[in-house]
Amino acid sequence: MPQRPLSSRTGGVVKVPTLEFLEEVERLYAVKFPAEYRAFCVRFQGVELQAISGGTRPVGFITDLDTFRAVNTGVGEGQWGDLERAIVGKEHPKDGHRLWGAIVPFFFDGTDVYAFSEDGSEGEKVLVWAVHCIVHAYPSLLAFARTHLAGADFAGMRD
Repeated sequence: MPQRPLSSRTGGVVKVPTLEFLEEVERLYAVKFPAEYRAFCVRFQGVELQAISGGTRPVGFITDLDTFRAVNTGVGEGQWGDLERAIVGKEHPKDGHRLWGAIVPFFFDGTDVYAFSEDGSEGEKVLVWAVHCIVHAYPSLLAFARTHLAGADFAGMRD
């Protein structure tokens, strides 16, 4: 997986993305972040959230286009790289300018990627992508936040 620009480190403060960044991703990739995530980003803009993670892996919200493309490219390489090598004997480079894995990434913890469904069919359900595929799903953004973030009052968020 390519080296990702780091939004923060484990145990450090993580910052949520701006609405301008979310709108840029939506425009470039023809997707829509769930309304709950947009409201979450507005509510916690400027709040020092603490990432809860084991180890010393890079962890954070995706807050800029370079990080989005790097994480997205990593998903493409993991999803198709081994298959391509097995079938045709070589891997084609992945481009961060198209979405991979049918997901819209918004957070990463090491090589684990947290995302929403690309087509919006899963609503605010947070999908966890690891290695080659979706391995887990949190039923809501609140369930994800309670597990991975500290330092904020999540009262008022629906489960």
